[in-house]
Amino acid sequence: MTIRELARLANCSKTTVARALNAQSRISKLTRQRILKIAESSGYRPDPNITSLMSRLRARKTHKQSVNIAWLRYGEAPAVPQTLPWFKNLWVGALNRAEQLGFTLDQVIEKESTTTPERLKKILLARGIVGLLDGPPRLEQYFEKFDCSPFAVALLGDVDHAGPYPRSSAHYFYNTGLLFEELRLRGYRRVGLLLGSYLHQIMGEAVVARFQYEQMKQGEKERIPWTPDIPNEGKGLSDWMKRWKPDVLICADNRLIKALSACGYRVPEDVGVLHLNLAEDVAGWSGIDQNHQTIGAAGVDLLADQIHRGELGKSLVPKEVFIPGFFVAGGTVRGRKKKL
Repeated sequence: MTIRELARLANCSKTTVARALNAQSRISKLTRQRILKIAESSGYRPDPNITSLMSRLRARKTHKQSVNIAWLRYGEAPAVPQTLPWFKNLWVGALNRAEQLGFTLDQVIEKESTTTPERLKKILLARGIVGLLDGPPRLEQYFEKFDCSPFAVALLGDVDHAGPYPRSSAHYFYNTGLLFEELRLRGYRRVGLLLGSYLHQIMGEAVVARFQYEQMKQGEKERIPWTPDIPNEGKGLSDWMKRWKPDVLICADNRLIKALSACGYRVPEDVGVLHLNLAEDVAGWSGIDQNHQTIGAAGVDLLADQIHRGELGKSLVPKEVFIPGFFVAGGTVRGRKKKL
């Protein structure tokens, strides 16, 4: 079954069939659905060699007439990814991969929360956008009624309510295990986790799950239970430190070292500190580099896969891609013990 034969069955041109198969917005939704239904019933399968060739040809184009995919920001105070240390490399990774695949990635920033979801959809379609990246931080209340059916959608980074869309994210379960491996090599035994309930949720509960699993490997006297919303400064933090006497802390708080100093603790002499998401705001700290650029690139890959297959809107089985990070030995933990 070829495109020429599909065009004959659908009683339309080969160009219209190609646009339907590639999820282009220059044909109506009803026409695209009709052609896709005919293609499925007739057993049409794209030739992977031709698909690969066409992708490379599109990638060589030096100009674009419209925005293909967009990093969407919507709300009264939309976050611009380049200005935030935790998200700027997500943008860099996504931008570079989009260029490699022949897409144009742009930011669409709609600051007026009074813009209706239907109006926003029309704006995006008018700009020729076929794919949307939704990066953190996201405000779900602005998207509850937004119709994503004309677009491929992929989510980037942490998310507590992923929704029915593919996403790429840090591999928190693996990353936390990597921290424990490094801590044991450095002789740490009493490991505390300072992580609030909000971050616990948006990290998919994976950090706490791995933390509790690793605690089971240690003796009962060395275990420190995770308690949500432990005070991160002042008397509350001081009382918790005196009660549990950790020799190292895992956190996601760039203010923790300053708070420990105010309580009389030196880092790393008295207590070590590891951060779950190293970025510019914690330069010199030890912890996990989440590999943000790869997470951003993986999000664009998810979008490209959907666009090439003509899969738009909500996914029946959303694909999740978890990217492992790597350990950075900064100055907030002691060095590895020498082997005898």
